[in-house]
Amino acid sequence: MRYDPGNISEIAKNWNIYLKGGYTLIDAIKYSQSAHNSNKFNRVTPLLLNDLEKGVSPEIAIKRYKNILPDFFINLFITGILSGNLEIILEDLSEFYRWEQTEKDQIKSKLYYPVIIITIFCLLLVFIVLFLLPEFTVLYDALELNINNLTYFLIEAGFYLRVNLFPIILMLLFLIISLYLLLSKIKVLEYFKLKIPIYTKIINWLSFNRFFMSLAIQIASGIEISQAIKKAAEVSGSPLIKKRIKNICEDISKGENLTESLRRWLKFEDRIYNLLLAGERSGGIVESLEFSAEIYRYSLVQYINRINQLVEPVILVVLTVMIGILAYLLLSPIWSIFGNGFLQI
Repeated sequence: MRYDPGNISEIAKNWNIYLKGGYTLIDAIKYSQSAHNSNKFNRVTPLLLNDLEKGVSPEIAIKRYKNILPDFFINLFITGILSGNLEIILEDLSEFYRWEQTEKDQIKSKLYYPVIIITIFCLLLVFIVLFLLPEFTVLYDALELNINNLTYFLIEAGFYLRVNLFPIILMLLFLIISLYLLLSKIKVLEYFKLKIPIYTKIINWLSFNRFFMSLAIQIASGIEISQAIKKAAEVSGSPLIKKRIKNICEDISKGENLTESLRRWLKFEDRIYNLLLAGERSGGIVESLEFSAEIYRYSLVQYINRINQLVEPVILVVLTVMIGILAYLLLSPIWSIFGNGFLQI
């Protein structure tokens, strides 16, 4: 299920503010309705309010949002109701999803620049091939110039694309959508993604970031450790963490400490292990988990920055070379007039 972390953070924050101000939960939900919320959320909210007004318990009524809000949010909300710490948990949830939205925005912002540059170049290339190249044939014919095979191919390709542009676009869209749906269905895309070192590294750091932060929130809320680990694994979205949860829970049920079990099955870095071990021994495991999540978030942002610093110059060099080749192919027949034979292919 897809959701907007920023929107969920706003919902949790609004409910928290009204509850702190002495309002009832019904009033908090009623006054927090916003045009920014999804249509589905706004449609379900009156039903939830109606349930609460009829005396249905909040931990039952909140399940109206089951397909709208993440399970992690709903489960912690129920925990807050049962423990009497709803205000604290809503504040933690607001911070968690605000943090996730910030993380999401940072990653997107780092990827925008290369995507914009490549998109502009592709549009420029399409314009040149469709509209500029065919016009050069008039000049070549007027000057009775001989053109090389590659220039001739580009000109003919431009004419063909110009005449059949709409059917070609439809065919490409159909092929791309069909291929995407097919590969998604048989999970080939995920397999190949996990074979890309850069992608794997980013996903691992992002998963550990979510795992540690969600685990910290749940432990601080008083949720039993095994249950907290299972929910944190779901929030992480990592197949590896989900796969190892059973082993971790078995270790904890045998009396092994949390840090040793996490280290054995999740294979994270020594600095994270030492940090969690110190926190567990001192009784500050929540703070250690939060700081570990922050380390992964910082490492992720720095890694994407480094990739951008390497990718941007490469993109510019490649685009410059391609534009230079294109310009040479267009102008070499004209240069041949002046006897510069070495400029011809």
